Amino acid sequence: MNHQKTKISVLLLFIFGLVGNPIVAETHLKGEIGDKEFTAAGNPHVVDSVLTVAKGSTVIIKEGVCFIFKPYTGLDVFGNIVVEGTKEKPVAFSSINDAEYSDFAESFPGAFDWNGISIENREGKATFKNFKVSYSIYGIKSKNKQVVIHNGMFSQNGQFNFTIHDKVIKVPNNLVFFYNSEPEKVVLAKPVQDTIINTPRDPKKIRRIIGAIGAGAGLVACGVGSYYAYDAGQQYDDYDETSYANYARRVAEYGKYEDARTYSIISLPTGITFVLAGAATFFFDEILYGFRALRDKRKSKSTIKVSGVPTFQGGAVVLTLSF
Repeated sequence: MNHQKTKISVLLLFIFGLVGNPIVAETHLKGEIGDKEFTAAGNPHVVDSVLTVAKGSTVIIKEGVCFIFKPYTGLDVFGNIVVEGTKEKPVAFSSINDAEYSDFAESFPGAFDWNGISIENREGKATFKNFKVSYSIYGIKSKNKQVVIHNGMFSQNGQFNFTIHDKVIKVPNNLVFFYNSEPEKVVLAKPVQDTIINTPRDPKKIRRIIGAIGAGAGLVACGVGSYYAYDAGQQYDDYDETSYANYARRVAEYGKYEDARTYSIISLPTGITFVLAGAATFFFDEILYGFRALRDKRKSKSTIKVSGVPTFQGGAVVLTLSF
C-alpha cells in the first residue's frame, strides 16, 4: 500500500511539474540539410551554427515560421529555397536576442547580431515571399540574379539589406520591397485623397549624421583653438614691456595675448572632445559589435555543458548528470 502511494505521489509531482513549467516547442538546427519543409509547428527554429542547404536540395519554408540565429551563424543556400510566407503570417529571420520571436534573449537585439542569408547557387530557385530579415550583417546576399523578393521587409541590418553579385541594391528600412516581382494591384472603390506617408527613420543613419556633425564641429573648434594658440605665441613674442613708454599701450598688448591664450585653452580641449564623441557616435554599431563579439568569446570559454536523463528506480526519480 505504501509502495502504491509513493507511485501516485511521484506521478502527481511529475504532472504538477509539467503544469508549472510548460514545455516550449523549439527546433535546433545546424550544419547541412537536404530536402526539407519547415512549418510553424516547430517554432522557434534556433540556428546554433551556420545552416547550409545542400546542392541539389530544396528547402520550403511555410507561413508563420520564424528562424532565430545565434551570433556568427547564418543561412547559406547552395541548393534551392522557397519562402512561402503570407501577409497575415510572414516568415521571420532574426536575432536570438529579438524578444518578439525568442525566449532566449540575453540583451537587446542589434545590427551585426548574425551573418545573414547567402544565396550561392547562381541558377537555382530562390523565392522569398512575405518575410522579414532583421539584425543581421548583410541581410540577403545573392549570386543568383533571378532571385525573387516579393513583399519583403528589412530592418536594422548592419552593412546593407540586399546585394546582387556584390552590388548593393538600395532598400529602405521597414518598408516593403520587391525584386523581380510586382506588387498586387489594389482596386479602390472610390478615389482617395493624397496622404502623407511617414517613412520610419533609420537610427543608424541618424547616429552617423549626428556623429559626422559633432566631429565636424570638433575639427572647426580645434582649428580655431590652434589659430588662437599661434596668435598667443606671436603676441607673447612681440610683447616687450621695456620697449613701451606708454603704460596703457603695454596693458592693451598684454590683454590681447591673454585673450588669445584663453580662447585657445577653451577651444582646443572642446574641439578634441567633440571629435572623439562624434567618432564614437558615427562608429557606434561597429564598436558595439566588437564588444559583443569579445563578450561572446569570453562566455563560450567559460561555459560548462551539463546534461541528464531522469529514470525511475524503486519508486524514486533518479537523475544522472554528465559533464
